[in-house]
Amino acid sequence: MTMTLFLVRHHHSAERCPAQDPEMGAMILNHLSRPNVRRCGVRVRGEAVVRDEHTLYFIPDADDEDSLRELGPFRRVGSLDIYPATTCARRRERRLRRAATGE
Repeated sequence: MTMTLFLVRHHHSAERCPAQDPEMGAMILNHLSRPNVRRCGVRVRGEAVVRDEHTLYFIPDADDEDSLRELGPFRRVGSLDIYPATTCARRRERRLRRAATGE
C-alpha cells in the first residue's frame, strides 16, 4: 500500500495544555516519537509548535487517517484536524501531466 502525505493540526486552550502536567506532556512526546509512530505505520517528516500558541502542526506519511488518530490523546485536550496533502513538486508534476494529455 502506498503511504499518503497528510498535514495535521492540533490545537488546545491554555487551560487544557498537556505540558502543564509533566506526565501528560511526556506521554504526548512519547506518542510522537519516531519509533512509536513507526509502530503505527506512520512516518513523521516534520513537526512544529507555533510560538506562544497552543497549536502543533506535523507532516506525516500514513496509510490512512485512522492510523493518525491513534497517535496520541490529542482529541481529549483539543482539536485534531487531518488534511490529505501533497508536495508542491508533485502538484506541479500532476498539472503538467494533465496539460500534456489534455485532461
